[in-house]
Order: sequence, then structure tokens, then C-alpha cells
Amino acid sequence: MGKIVLLQLFIVLAVTLNYCLSWSLPKPIEPFMSGEKMLEAIKADPDHQYAYEIKDEFGKHVRVPLDYNNPSDGTIGIYYFTSEKEFNPAWPTMLYFQGGPGGSSHGPSAFKWLENWNVVFMEYRGMALSYPDQVETLMKTKYFTSENVARDASEIVKALGVDKVSVFGSSYGTLTATIFASLFPNQVRSVILEGIIYKGDEYLWSSSHRQKILQRHFNHMPTELQDLVLKFSNMPGVNPAWFSRMGQSAMYSDNFSELLTYTVNETLSGPEEQVKEYLSADEDDIFNMDDMFFFSPLFFLHIGCKELSGFDDYATFNFVFEGRKLVPVKQTVIKSACTQMNFDPSLIKDYDARDYKISVPVFYVQGTFDGATTAPTGIWHYKNVPKAKAQLFLVKGGGHGPFISKLDSVPYLNLLKLMLDGIQVPKDVFNTKYKEDFPDWVTTLK
Repeated sequence: MGKIVLLQLFIVLAVTLNYCLSWSLPKPIEPFMSGEKMLEAIKADPDHQYAYEIKDEFGKHVRVPLDYNNPSDGTIGIYYFTSEKEFNPAWPTMLYFQGGPGGSSHGPSAFKWLENWNVVFMEYRGMALSYPDQVETLMKTKYFTSENVARDASEIVKALGVDKVSVFGSSYGTLTATIFASLFPNQVRSVILEGIIYKGDEYLWSSSHRQKILQRHFNHMPTELQDLVLKFSNMPGVNPAWFSRMGQSAMYSDNFSELLTYTVNETLSGPEEQVKEYLSADEDDIFNMDDMFFFSPLFFLHIGCKELSGFDDYATFNFVFEGRKLVPVKQTVIKSACTQMNFDPSLIKDYDARDYKISVPVFYVQGTFDGATTAPTGIWHYKNVPKAKAQLFLVKGGGHGPFISKLDSVPYLNLLKLMLDGIQVPKDVFNTKYKEDFPDWVTTLK
């Protein structure tokens, strides 16, 4: 699994915890400084804790309005960069939208094998190197929206001095990529979406599709292992959602069934007290943490509460057993945090991709066992959003990043180049020329 997929896995683990005893809002990185000043501090100190993380980056800031509807509110510096090679104006450009929400793109790039292309990454507003000038601004929720991120991306394209970019969005990045391509079609050549968010409602969270996958896996376990799972799930002091958490983690890989069976066996094979202690581990510190360079809980809350139904009782990926059946469990953590953020009710509106039609070629890659953004949501986006041509690739048994995690492979890289250029692969051609390299992929197009 690539670093980007691992980071997204960490974020999902962070935002699905529901058994915290207490909650306090995350704090900004300390000492607080704007993104521009933070970058200067890192570059000036070879021993800075983040110096290694940006050593291969060629980055700069562009100043954009905090509120595009009210420019008098001031500006914020948005950090954007290329990794390992400087921007070349003679090459075509791809703009990458990171997942999360709250994840960063710092570190090794999954696109480093893409030759003769500029791959541009951006730090979303309100995160680390895109921190605002004043710390108070971080809590002004009207400034931190996915639409503003899309508008920031448009300003980056202008700053690059290019006419068009190809767009790649992963996970939450499919949301911002969709909005960007819809609002600024003249700046976009093609769009690639992997692990797709269609709506920020209950289908994103307590998905019946995800529930069926986990239930089916449990039902096919040996009876003695099922009984052991139920024993520990109903044991006092143990988090009753541990099995679904473990399953959620396994769904990020492309070998979900084998990985989950192995992990459950290994976890439950130890002495009972040791297993109980492990499954009772208090993990709330993961989500109860402050902003970090690689992940911003504050940005997650801005987006999760306003656009991804964070106030909903079932805004969680967790399930618990009732008898031998997995059922959704109510969450308290995200809802509690959202309440403390004091949102203006007028700002709260679940994202709906149907509000953002795309008029350029769109390519979808969706794992059928994706536990974060389930396969039905990708199919719905494909059917209901584009106005122009679109192609859907379903990866049988695939997890959350079945494409981006394999870009060190020549066939995958060649397919990426076609997508970046907006070139569809006819079904009959894909089933002959490409089938040997993509045996678990099926495609359809319109």
C-alpha cells in the first residue's frame, strides 16, 4: 500500500472513533504562524522537525481571498508544490486533490514515475503550510469549505500560467475535484476520480453495502472463530465495534478477505487477558489530537460537520453485533465536536455531487470492496453527474486505492496517461489489449 493510501487509512481510523470519555477541540500547530512563515522557518533550520518532509518539494504560496464573495475580509496564503522535480512550463500539468478531509500530500509521491508531466499538489486552506495569518481565523468556519478549496485550486492554475490541467482526486479529493471541474471547466482537460464520494449523507457512513461485506465475511468464518469474535465483542470493557474497525482497515487493501481473516486470527490467538487489553485500548487520543503537519483534525471538522453530515447520529463506519448480526452504532465523538465548533446553521449543507455537473471527460476507478467510499456511491456519481463522456472502471475485490497504489507498474502508468489526456478505452479494446494486466477490472463507458 502506498503512503497516500496508508495516510487515508489513518484518517479513517481517526474519524470513526465513538467511545471517547471526553472531548476537547483540536488546537493549531504550536507555535502558531502563517503558512508562509512556517515554510520560512522550516527552510531556515536544517534540523527542523519538518525539514525532511519538504526537502524534495519545490513549493510556493499564492495569496487568495479568505472569502471569495467578500474580498475585503482579507487573504490567505495557499501552498502548492511539485515533488522531486521543478515545474516545467513545457510539460502538461496534473493537479492532485488529496483525500481526508484533513490529509496532506507531503512525502513520497505516488506519481513519481509519471515522466514529462508536472504533478502539482496543494495544501488545503487551514492546514499547516496553508495556515492563515491569524490563529483566530482557523475557527471562522465560513472560510473553510470545499468550494473555497476548489476556487483556491483555480488560483493555483492561474499562478502556474497554464491554460488547462488534468485533475486527479482521491477519496475526499474526489469531492473537491468534482467541484473544481464543474466550476472551472475551461481550466480542465480531464478528471480522474478514485474512491468516490457521491453525497455527504448516511450512504457515506453507515452504508448497507459496507455492512453486507463485513457480515458476509463473518458468516463465512469457521464457526469456532465466529464464536470467539462474539465472545470478545460482548466482553465487558472491550470496544464492541472492534471487529468492524478491523474490517474497515482491511477494506483499504486489495485483499480484504485474506487480510481480515489473518488479522482476526492473529489478534485473538493470544492469552485472553492480553487480547482483551488490546481490544480495549483507548484509541480516542488519535482523534482527540491537535493539528499536525500531516493531518488536520480542525480541517476535518470544518468539512465533516458542514458537508459530510457530521451531526448525524450515524456518521460512523462502526457496526456492533446484535446476536450474530452486525448493526450500525450511534456515534457521539464527531457530533460532540461539531456542536462545539458553533457552526452557523445556514452553512450546514450536505455535499451532493449532482449540484456539480462536469462537462469534460471523467474517469472513475472504484474498488468493489472499498470500505471508505463504497462501490454504489461511485456508480451513482458515474450515472448522475457528468454531462460529457465518462468511463467507469470497477476493480473486483479492490480496496480504497487500487489504482494510485500501483502506479509503479508500467501498464497502470500507461492507463493513467490515457486518462490524463481524456482518451477513453473502448470496452472491446480493454477486454483484449488490457485484460492481461488488469484481470480484475471491468469497464463501461458513456
